[in-house]
Amino acid sequence: MSESEGEKNGLALLIPGSVSIEIQERVEAHIKVSLSHGIDEIALRRAVGMMLRAFGVNGRDVNFKETPRRVTALWKEWLKSRELALPVFPTRGKGMVTLRNHRAITVCPHHLLPVELRADVAYIPQGHVVGISKLARVVNLVAGSFMLQEHISEFVVQLLDTLLLPKGVLVRVIGQHGCMRLRGVYSEGDIVTTNMSGVYLTDEKARSEVFNSL
Repeated sequence: MSESEGEKNGLALLIPGSVSIEIQERVEAHIKVSLSHGIDEIALRRAVGMMLRAFGVNGRDVNFKETPRRVTALWKEWLKSRELALPVFPTRGKGMVTLRNHRAITVCPHHLLPVELRADVAYIPQGHVVGISKLARVVNLVAGSFMLQEHISEFVVQLLDTLLLPKGVLVRVIGQHGCMRLRGVYSEGDIVTTNMSGVYLTDEKARSEVFNSL
């Protein structure tokens, strides 16, 4: 199973920054997906130092002297390249496969504050299923970026559609946003985004079944 250049580019466009995504053709029963960010470490370290100076902070203070290096290391770790090997198995089963309440964290591109996520992923196979733990890893793959919550659910739907050609995929993401909790409205309310494809768009019974299971 392979992916067209257009589909690759479509997935990459959902992630801000200099990002490359590679989906290899299936080798035996595995598909490999890799995602990498381009980071200019020198520019980032300088930018953190400039920000501290803009705050009026003494860069020689023992508490801030190593801050540019620490912050650069933090973002390198957060935006590290990720590679995911997805075992794909043939199946005759037609029942829905569901991951409920997976926890993950992303960073909102608007204020660079963390967003705590709970993700539900469901799909109806059509000849192939993916290893069950990999549903959570697919969410983690894209969450480790600067991501709009709306794009996380869209990315996972598109990726699973591309990899498995299922009857339908539905992804619901519930987020608690740092930018809402720490500033502005000071709300601890949840933001819910849902994306779906295939039978979940066209069949009301299938939609009802998945939402009941969640």
